[in-house]
Amino acid sequence: MPEFGNKMIGVHKGSIDMHGTPKTPTWTELETSVDGEATSITVIESTNWKVGDEIVIASTSYDHKEAE
Repeated sequence: MPEFGNKMIGVHKGSIDMHGTPKTPTWTELETSVDGEATSITVIESTNWKVGDEIVIASTSYDHKEAE
């Protein structure tokens, strides 16, 4: 559905129920770079994330060859 862009959740003739604790902020930036062996990260702003929450660290580049 190109008219909505590539960041959407769409439902056609249906409904969606989302459950869980709202996380704020929903995204932030790393304070420093990390490597694949890191066991902790530091972010630039305060969050309400808890130990055990699952997160994704994404590339800041638009170059698909730099995705890890």
